[in-house]
Amino acid sequence: MEPGRGPTTLLFFVVALLLGVAPARCHQHNVLNLVTYNTNLAIPDSSTDFRLADLQTRFTNRLFSAEADVICLQELQEVVHQEIIMAAAWTGGFRSSASFLASYDAASKAALATQPACNVFKFIVLGDCIQQQCGEKFGQDIRVLLNCVLTNCSQQLRLANLSQECINCVNAHGVEGIAGSSGLCFSNKTRLDFRPTYGLLMLSKYSLTNIVSRTFLDGASFFSRGYVRATVNGGADIGNWTAVCTHLYPSVSGVRYSGAFSSTEEENLNNTLAILSESLVRNSSRVVLMGDMNHGPANSENAVTAEFPRNYQTVLNSSYCSPYAEEDGNCTFCGRINRFLTLAAAATGVPVPTEILDHIYVKAPFLTCQNGVNTNSVNLTATRLFTEVTSVGLPLSDHYGVRVSITVPAEPQPTTVQPGSAAAPLVPMPLLLRLLLLTWACSMASL
Repeated sequence: MEPGRGPTTLLFFVVALLLGVAPARCHQHNVLNLVTYNTNLAIPDSSTDFRLADLQTRFTNRLFSAEADVICLQELQEVVHQEIIMAAAWTGGFRSSASFLASYDAASKAALATQPACNVFKFIVLGDCIQQQCGEKFGQDIRVLLNCVLTNCSQQLRLANLSQECINCVNAHGVEGIAGSSGLCFSNKTRLDFRPTYGLLMLSKYSLTNIVSRTFLDGASFFSRGYVRATVNGGADIGNWTAVCTHLYPSVSGVRYSGAFSSTEEENLNNTLAILSESLVRNSSRVVLMGDMNHGPANSENAVTAEFPRNYQTVLNSSYCSPYAEEDGNCTFCGRINRFLTLAAAATGVPVPTEILDHIYVKAPFLTCQNGVNTNSVNLTATRLFTEVTSVGLPLSDHYGVRVSITVPAEPQPTTVQPGSAAAPLVPMPLLLRLLLLTWACSMASL
């Protein structure tokens, strides 16, 4: 206790008790703040280190603490990046986390540490094909090279049967990772270094329980996706919520689709239905689904085009509110104004659309969701985050973040009176005096 604070603190608690409120009620503790943010750190570029450091600083300086109680990050692909952000988040007050990394025990990590990320022998035939068919694509945008490999070396790619760890290493280090038998992914980098994270990290100020991490489909893929699910234990004010952090399958403009479905839209729908049918999601009354969903509605007023609108509508048809898309409606993946995307369009020659891909869907008994819109009086607000341009002339990511705030109504508390006894009489106090005293008590507590 600081010198001189003893009498003031004691008086504050006395007044709070007289008013019949807990001291914590001086702050708005019945609001759950949620943030989703695609970091665009999956494939390294010249700005990766700067943007990772910026993200780290936002946690250590507690900037995120003012924005969110629960955060869903995507495209935080590398293990080391997740470890850096988890340490920074702990400093910033986010003491609980959920990710794919939690599924590895000490024995499995020790085994992976002895194995190279990629098996050099699997690359003999595949490497020859890539060199012959796509050699001129080296040094270009990674999507140009990937499209060439998927188009011209698909048979060799299937035969190679690459592990997800190997694919992650190639994503991180590009051609240099597999250049010759001494490439980084064949020698210095291990499978432990590139354990599949699927880019997902959920961080929370509240404790997280019932944590699971699952992929949508078995088998390695350059675009493998999954989700992390947990129970957010919000206490008496917030209650318990089932939370999902995910990144669904994209349309991948300009890249040949070689997946298990008829199209990228069908695979995105499969991902969507897998989450909606997950047992805890299906059976919980309070649910939030957060992430880069890679689907969304059109909004002509904001010049936003639709992406897989049928899949977006599938979520709304399951009684979810979509506060950001339906009430704000500005793009989160903005091909016209985000410099990451304008540069990518110039490099590939493929136009980048302007869309709402990042969502926080909400379902709760106190919400009335009609086609994504909450029609009752409960406070449900949404806003776009991280639109600023950094000192290197780029935004923080090729996506903007989204925040949704949910004001959770108080549950009615029944009054129990023992048989044969009378309820204790209330001490009358004018309402204005109660408000004045409460305001003063809160101001003293913040000193």
